[in-house]
Amino acid sequence: MLFYDEPLALWISDMPLLISAKVLDIARLLDLGLNWNKEGYVCGVDHDTSMKLSKALDSVTISVAQYMRLALREPRVASSKFAEWLTDPYTMREGRMSDVVGNIVYSDTARPGWFDLTCIGERGLPPSFANESGLHKWKLWTLGHGYMTSGAMRGFVTSSGTCSLDLGIPVFARHPNIMIREAYAGEPIVAYSPLEATWQRYQSLLQCGRRDDKALDTMRKDFTDDDLHAGDTVDSFLEEKHNEMRRDLVG
Repeated sequence: MLFYDEPLALWISDMPLLISAKVLDIARLLDLGLNWNKEGYVCGVDHDTSMKLSKALDSVTISVAQYMRLALREPRVASSKFAEWLTDPYTMREGRMSDVVGNIVYSDTARPGWFDLTCIGERGLPPSFANESGLHKWKLWTLGHGYMTSGAMRGFVTSSGTCSLDLGIPVFARHPNIMIREAYAGEPIVAYSPLEATWQRYQSLLQCGRRDDKALDTMRKDFTDDDLHAGDTVDSFLEEKHNEMRRDLVG
């Protein structure tokens, strides 16, 4: 789902980029190898792939400073489901961590710390951080290797259930949970699909721990052709996705 953030003047997705024929065509043109998971989200992308693919899609990759303030305004972007690259690269120089223009960021190397979103500086980074975690605190990792360029990544620490800002991730890193968030300067045209809305209602009734079989049976009996209408699409991946949805919904 896209929402509009007025300070950034961007339409931002609260979910990762989905694979589609358009995305695949761009990846082939740029000679980018892509993977996607069972939900159809593009995943396992390194820093270079994420930047190139986003640019070709006219999507804006958000910086650390932009993202940290966005997370304070819109907690929904602090996802526990996926990690994402931010634009900023960092390097180690003479034992001190620097940003892309040479500003010294931290003198501590490979150090974990915790901070509050309300206490961040001009560059989006906390000027200081605590040694212990706390309620609603984010985890920070600084860069720990000399002569290596790293990328900034917004991630999630499953052991503590907290979000993280990792500044020392190698730019060549790939992981199934590293995905791409779309953000656009202009409002994208999104065709309305009654089928997608029907699918969301269906999934809500299937949620683990509170499955409602009676409501599911009632929903299926009341389906109309309009409920199963996918809307207009020329994308072969979306068409196949919608066909699978219909097959599941009608049993």
